[in-house]
Amino acid sequence: MENVSNKMQTTSIKIGDEIIPPEIIPPETIPPETIPPGFEFFGQFEGKSAVEIISLIFPKFAEAIKSDESENVIGAFAGLFWGAGLDLGASLPEFAKKASEKYWQSSGLDFLINLEKLQSADLGNFVEFMNLMPISGNDLSPETTPAIKNVVQSIKMESANLSADELKKYADARVATPNKIEKLKNPSERLLVFLIIACAWRQIAALGSQAKTHQWLLDHKIISPNTDRGETSRFFREIGLPTGKSGRPKKNTDTVKIG
Repeated sequence: MENVSNKMQTTSIKIGDEIIPPEIIPPETIPPETIPPGFEFFGQFEGKSAVEIISLIFPKFAEAIKSDESENVIGAFAGLFWGAGLDLGASLPEFAKKASEKYWQSSGLDFLINLEKLQSADLGNFVEFMNLMPISGNDLSPETTPAIKNVVQSIKMESANLSADELKKYADARVATPNKIEKLKNPSERLLVFLIIACAWRQIAALGSQAKTHQWLLDHKIISPNTDRGETSRFFREIGLPTGKSGRPKKNTDTVKIG
């Protein structure tokens, strides 16, 4: 029989003519969830904002948001992580949100979104991604690397309990993951444009037109000199970047009398 002693009854029950009011169990009497050994680091995320969570993972970010450039740093990270489902509280324009979403969807990193609802294939992607990509170094906090390794080890152990069909999805995803990593290491121009616009949205918004944005991307070597306006216009339409003024000189239509 299911143990319901710790559950909260929040709706009334009618038995005959009698209405039994809901039984409210005081929150302090409900035992806290036990955090498994090795996962204590993630317990620190409870009740934290997205900015605070990223600060726990990336010490350099924590330092940067204390500097005079904090607004720009948070803005860039907000654009980057919007597509991953993290809201850092910055007021992002719609084109930046869509650029971020397009980046995460097209980069193959979509398995990192909604980590609590990962399917078997997502778990396979996650495990192999963490196996092949460096998850240590100065960019991560000292607690992050062992915590991630513990998650990977736990998933590997739990995969033994998957059904045959789910285990195949898990294994196939692991085999396909190197291709996703190669895509990240050698991103297409389209993917790179979405990433840069998502992070540098303040600069893009200040430019005020697609023509100037194309030139800005060219000046910063984000796109090739061989990439024409028609191609970047297609990228811009995907994210709804405002057309704005072209910045081209107006054609002189005045009649000039000579002699």
